[in-house]
Amino acid sequence: MAFNDRLKRLRSKKGLTQQSLAYAAEMSISAIAKLEAGGLDPSWSTVQKLAKALDVDCRAFQEAKGKRKRS
Repeated sequence: MAFNDRLKRLRSKKGLTQQSLAYAAEMSISAIAKLEAGGLDPSWSTVQKLAKALDVDCRAFQEAKGKRKRS
């Protein structure tokens, strides 16, 4: 699963809107939208901000080892 899909899933699981996540992460709403659309690659500091705002470990954004994409 790609970063943007994990971000959307984590945000939805926490019941947050893009706007509320942007506020909590001290980011712009457009940056959150671009990240979720896959149009922006996050920097490490962005991953850290998002993890803190979502109350998850940064590893929540990593692809699980041993899992492969299905074709």
